[in-house]
Amino acid sequence: MSRVILLVLLLPLSLFFATRALPVGDPVPGGGNVAPVDLIRLAGDSIALGDGLVRSWVEVDGAGTPVALGVTLPDATLASLPTREVMMSLDFPAVEGLPFRHVLFDWGPGGHPPAALYAHPHWDAHFYLITAQERMAIQAGEQGVAPAPHYLPPGYIPVPDLGLFAFPSMGVHWMHEGARELHGHTFDETLIYGSDGERVIFVEPMFTDAFLETRPDFSAPVPGPDAVQESGWYPTRYVIRYEEEAGAYRISLEGFRWRQGG
Repeated sequence: MSRVILLVLLLPLSLFFATRALPVGDPVPGGGNVAPVDLIRLAGDSIALGDGLVRSWVEVDGAGTPVALGVTLPDATLASLPTREVMMSLDFPAVEGLPFRHVLFDWGPGGHPPAALYAHPHWDAHFYLITAQERMAIQAGEQGVAPAPHYLPPGYIPVPDLGLFAFPSMGVHWMHEGARELHGHTFDETLIYGSDGERVIFVEPMFTDAFLETRPDFSAPVPGPDAVQESGWYPTRYVIRYEEEAGAYRISLEGFRWRQGG
């Protein structure tokens, strides 16, 4: 009887230490992750900008399914921004079925063409479906071909005054014909698609520094094309959110659903 009483008394204590030993989402020594109650964040790259570190990451659930991928932009960076243009290439950790390979995250204190639309200090977050090496091979100039219409969301057109011009190591830019900045509104945030030849290669939330200063909690749909060229998990919304506890902004693609390529 005394042994039974002792086991009953010790069992809650042992369960306490078992659950406290490795908090949910922490790496397990030797590889793998703890089965989650919360999401698991997989770290990508980090690059110093100003006094802070810009980081890429992917969040997955307990089955390894992608839930979000994005970039963290800390307050320390925004408080110490350079006056020159900065382009940062950050890889994402490999996740099965996730076609996004890296992000090209740019700070443009003077904006970029076309000046009538985007001559404001802003950020470009190009989430690429190709590798950084493939992106770097893109040549500047007018491209004679474009993706088939069903691979781009309905209503997307080449950015006015740019047409099918490809920026070097970046690609051709497409925007929605109903985007507010095309209809008399000052640009604050928008969603761009990108291509190289017949391939769709990136999804790009673009947003101003002034928009970040409002500490937004913003989410909007990612319009999807009728078809995708590569099978995998694709986002249905993008998020720009200030996270006060972290002292940082979250720029992410979320709401993934599986799509068959073809």
